[in-house]
Order: sequence, then structure tokens, then C-alpha cells
Amino acid sequence: MKGEKRWMQMDKISKSKNMERVRIGIEIGEHGHNYEMLTADIEDKFDLSKLDFVLIYMSPVDIAEKLWYDWAKFFRGNDIHFAFLYTQQRGAPKGKISHLTIEIVEKIKEIAGEYFLGDMIGETGGLASWQEGYYEDHIMDKPDFENMTEAKQHYVDHVASKVKIDKDLNIPAVLAVEATTFSHYNFEAGVDNTFIEMMCGNPEIMFASARGASKAYNRSWWASHIAQEWYGGFRNDDPLKYKRMKLAYYYSFIAGAKYIYPESGHFKIESYGDSYGLDSEFCQLYRKAWDDFADFTHNHNRPKGNPMVKIGFLQGNLDSWTAWGGATVWNQFGKVKWDYGAPEQGWSYLDDIFKGEKWHVPTVYGENDCTGTIPYGQYDIVPTTASIETLKQYSCLIMLSWNTMTPEIYNSLKQYVYQGGRLFMALPQLNTSDLRDGDLDLINNGDYSDLFGCRIKGKGKTVNWGVKFVEESNIPGYLYPYTKNGVCDPICANGNITFADVELAGGRVVAIMADKFKKWRDESPALLIENKYGKGNASLITSWEYPGAKGLEKFVRLLLKAIIHGEQQETDVRIIGNDKIYYAVYQNSNDHIVYLLNTDYNVPTFAKVMYKGIEKEVKIEPCELSTVHI
Repeated sequence: MKGEKRWMQMDKISKSKNMERVRIGIEIGEHGHNYEMLTADIEDKFDLSKLDFVLIYMSPVDIAEKLWYDWAKFFRGNDIHFAFLYTQQRGAPKGKISHLTIEIVEKIKEIAGEYFLGDMIGETGGLASWQEGYYEDHIMDKPDFENMTEAKQHYVDHVASKVKIDKDLNIPAVLAVEATTFSHYNFEAGVDNTFIEMMCGNPEIMFASARGASKAYNRSWWASHIAQEWYGGFRNDDPLKYKRMKLAYYYSFIAGAKYIYPESGHFKIESYGDSYGLDSEFCQLYRKAWDDFADFTHNHNRPKGNPMVKIGFLQGNLDSWTAWGGATVWNQFGKVKWDYGAPEQGWSYLDDIFKGEKWHVPTVYGENDCTGTIPYGQYDIVPTTASIETLKQYSCLIMLSWNTMTPEIYNSLKQYVYQGGRLFMALPQLNTSDLRDGDLDLINNGDYSDLFGCRIKGKGKTVNWGVKFVEESNIPGYLYPYTKNGVCDPICANGNITFADVELAGGRVVAIMADKFKKWRDESPALLIENKYGKGNASLITSWEYPGAKGLEKFVRLLLKAIIHGEQQETDVRIIGNDKIYYAVYQNSNDHIVYLLNTDYNVPTFAKVMYKGIEKEVKIEPCELSTVHI
């Protein structure tokens, strides 16, 4: 029938040309291994028909040359992609720069062809994320820096030196396992593909950074390296640890990882002072979880490419927030100004902004409460240096972090808005300085009459007031808590805020600081300015502090919720459910495939899948994934 919508809750998805198999793998050698027995041990404990990828962790011991070729023959013969980790860095034999030579690499390529993915470097993000004592145990330099530019360049140069070792050996691709948000810096240094070390920190944030960076640097895929043994739970005898591992597999799948594998645990466990061998109960549980997920991936092809994403969070120029590890900027210890502060704390909104609001919060609007979900279920973290072609993939871009503004970035953001994008920034992110202290040195001398419709005349007053929204937003679907006559209590008071002295130049003041129930003071400072530029809209928070400042916290949370709700109104596929449901939407030709993951350990939950006015209710069991094909 013409116009009929077909819904299918599916156990399997057909293997069409627009679908691809997600490859499940293992890492072997994390706790040492008899390399002579490596392929025999893999064959003994894993079904080779389900195994798609193997990463071999190299120790600093001599390896017989014949073994490299035996491995290559074994993997090619069993349709298994493979790569090496730490052939250089801490895994190289004493006196050598790498296990590999040009001759060995060429012979492996000749034998294995496309099955040889490349060589992997690791631990480089530690230059910015480690805590101070880690440097006693690792051979990595940690110099002092005068400014952020110097620090960032030192990091990129360090990674580039490792990339060069592999490039000089004619490695097919240089891979990097990364436990931080530094994939884009690694790409700048020449890394080809990123493998996110999952369970270190918040995987939603880590995967968002991998996707955004890969898009910005035109990398066609990224992968999930699940460090479950160390970071999935302190207690190996805890049943929830293994449920968490199951969720890690499924979340990697829906988020878009092409290769998914556990770092360790299936052959040996040595975490947190415990040691368990190959046939221990816990190693068996690791292998059982792997086997179950392998069955899933071999029966569920996924649409090619990444999930649909509507909102991007901009990772600012020279930003060193890692999302994992320590709390100093570019690992500069003993310098108060280099401690994490408001520029870095802005990222903390991502930890819980996608949780649903409590029932009594009056700034939730609409027929359904959508505050616990982001449009299409996923967001990206995108470097500000990305091209306009990358930025245009997002309907809305939000900046929460440190940014050292440049003319190139400013002009790129102008193009983005002019062509229809929606941009949200704060005044300090227009600062051109790369120093951690000192006053703002605003780009264009504070004249933003083009983009934000205002001019910044200088630093204004400091107040400890609340907020009133004095205008509706121009952006369709954006609902701020606006009242026509301003007679209401100020909201969002949370501490002192210093504001700019602003002169309007075409923009509209949407929110002000206020301390009165009736109306407001004539001298009330502007807080949020909105400006239509070209086909898009640019909004500026006019505080002298970054969005992560304590005084701005309640306001920024409210603003983010309003943005999420507004952007949700334009999506053709919406999910209504609680915030334990994580989901992703993929486009497959003219169809949509929706993956719904219930992250609740305890109880089933229901979700409504809504598409162009039609609804389907889906029940999802605890720690299970449901697939709906529209």
C-alpha cells in the first residue's frame, strides 16, 4: 500500500550491500605469553570461525623471524585481520628501536596482504593524562611549558616520532590505542586509525571524540579496545563486572566501532592483586561473554559508516582535557594556574546532561520529556580546527572548553553559521591568548557585530544574581523559560559571575542577570545574546568566565537541556523512554535501523520508537540489545 510504513523488530538484519560485519577480536599477550604457542592457544580456546581480529602484544624479548611469517599464514588462512602492539616503545627488545625490520614487514605483507592491518602505538595520551608518579615507571619526558601552544606541539612531535618509526618500516598503517580524547592530536601527528581504550573513563565521551576526530581527519573507521579486566570493576568475583562487559560490547557496536575486542582476561587475570589462570571461573566468564557477542556480530550486520549524529561539541584549539586520568593541563604539576579549572570543568556537563530531569523541574516542556536523550542517541566531539565540510554535518555546535581563537577558526565558524548552523559559545573562547593566566585578548578587538551581533567594550560588573529570559529564541523548537512581562523569580543563581560590557549591533538579548521579582534593573547585564547570521544562528554567553565556572553551572545546564529539546524536534526518528536506554540510529538506503540498549542491570524497560507520527513500543530486557528496522 502506498505510504505504508513497515516496522520489524528483528533478530537478524539481511546482508545487503549497504551492510557490513563488525569484526570481533582478542588481544593476546597482555600478561606475557609463550609466543611459540600463540596460535595454538588461540585455536584451543576460541572458535576460529567467529574470530575476526587479533592484536598481539609484544614484550621486549627476541622473537624468531620465522614466527612472524607463521603468524601471517595462520591469520590469512583463517580470515583473521591482525596487528601488533608495542613492537616499538616499551615492547622493543633491548638495543633495538623495534621488533620489526623492513624485511620482516615486507614479508608479512607479501604473505598476509590486507589481513595485516598495521602496527599499534600506545600510552601517548599519558603525556597529558597521567598522574605525577606515573613518570617514575614509564620512559616518557615531561618538560615544563610556558604556554599551551608549546605544550600541544611537544605532544604532537612526540607522537610523530613514534609514527615515523613505523612509516620508515613501511608499515601498512599506524594505529594508536588511546585512553583519552586525544585522537585528533594523534591524527595530526600522522596516526592512521584510533582504537579507543574503553572503560577508562566515560565511554560515551571517548567514542564521541573518536567519531568526531575521525570525521575531521577523513578516517573511515575507528575501533574499541575494551580494557575490562582493569577498568570494568575492582572485584573479579563481582557478577556485575561481567554484565558490564556485555554492555561494553553492545555499546561499542551501536556507537560505530568497526573492530571490537577485549584487552585481556580471557587467558589470564592479574588485576588488583588477584591472579587467575586459563581455566579459572573468571577467565571462562570472559570467554563466554566474548563467545556470546561473537554470535551476535556474526548474525547482525550493521549499516556501513557511523550512526546518525545531530549535535557536535567543539573541542577547542589547544584544549588538553583528556576525560581520563589526572587533573592538570598538559601534565604541568606544581603550577596552580595549570590545574584543571573552569575551562576544563565545562566538559563535566557531558557526564550527566543526558539524564532525565526530575519530575518537579518546571523548565521541561512538550508532550513528552526528552531531557534524558540526545537527538538520534549519539553526539560527537569535534576539533574546532575541522573543515567547514566536517562542521556542516552537525545542525548544532556547542563549545564548553578551553579554546585559543585564531582567525582561521573564527572564519570557519562564521561560514558554518552562515550556511545554516547553530553555534553556542562563551566569550572566553574568543580569546587569542595561549597563556593560562592573564586577561582576555579578544579576537577582532571584541567586535562580533558580524557573527554574534554585538561588540565587547570591556569587562563589566560582577554580580551574584539569578537569570531571567527576556525574549523567546528565534530558533524553531527552542523553548527557554521566558515570560512576557518578566514578573517571575530569577532562576539559576549559583555564585558570582563577571560580565562583559556589551554594545548590541544587531543581536538580541535573550537572557539577563536579575535580582528582582518584578521586572529587572535597567543596568542588568546581558547573559545570552542571539544573532541571526545568514541562514543560521549564533548565541554567545557574555560572561568573563568559561561555561564550567561554578556561577554559570545551573544556567548552562538549563541551556543545554533547551538545546537538546529543540534539536530533538527536527528528528524524524525519536525514542521515548527512560535514561537507562542508550540508542543509535543508522540510515540504510531509505530505511532506518534503530539499536536500543537497556543498560539497567535489574529490570526490563519499554521504549517508544516514533517515526513520522507512528509509534512502536519495544520491550528490552536488562543488559540486552533490541533492533528495530523501519
